[in-house]
Amino acid sequence: MFDWLDIAWGLPSGVLVRLHSYDEWIVYNSVFVDGEYDEAIRMAMELADPDRPLRVLDLGAHVGFFGLRVVDLLRRRRADELGFDLTLVEGDPATLNRLRSNLLEANHLADRCTVVHGLVGKRAGVAVLRRGERSGTSSTVGPAGAPGVAVPYVDLSQWVPEGATIDLLKCDIEGAELSLLENYPDLLQKVRVAVFELHDLLCGTRRCRDLLRQASFAHHRVVREVPPNSVLYVWR
Repeated sequence: MFDWLDIAWGLPSGVLVRLHSYDEWIVYNSVFVDGEYDEAIRMAMELADPDRPLRVLDLGAHVGFFGLRVVDLLRRRRADELGFDLTLVEGDPATLNRLRSNLLEANHLADRCTVVHGLVGKRAGVAVLRRGERSGTSSTVGPAGAPGVAVPYVDLSQWVPEGATIDLLKCDIEGAELSLLENYPDLLQKVRVAVFELHDLLCGTRRCRDLLRQASFAHHRVVREVPPNSVLYVWR
């Protein structure tokens, strides 16, 4: 039905959002209507260096709504004149084409966006990504009996320039958050503002919060806490 309706909404900023499923409708409302990430995005814009593009790393990009919200808020504040650099990493091949279509085709952002296919957490290797009940909930730590597909891990250091600052990191990788925090302490030191969706049933979220404190993120705020998931953003 969603494909037949071809639901699209043009925002005042010029960003075009297309919805192809009820799951995407849920995510659209969280990101654009409830503004779940807005505070972190605005904080990143405030803290960013004014003489260079805003650098954003989106881990678990799904169909790209977070990245589009970043572009939307930048344009609304006329803050995109210096440009922005979005790197979006997504492991699920089932959503990869939708991600590329939303960012690169529908919104013509190919010159400012890099879409990377792969898993996040370990620095190398391959894991089975198992399908979740809804789009965007596929996980490497999901039920062993669920259908899955083998996907290689991405070495994130290859996608962040040497000496670069990451103004905003968003991480929603369905239970692999702890693996990311344990394997990328060097990457965390480059980040100014980060927003994490933590999954209590899939990884040790208390350990995740401890590692974020150890990484010198002095400020923490819980944006949403509806067990078993929570959204936390941190900044220096």
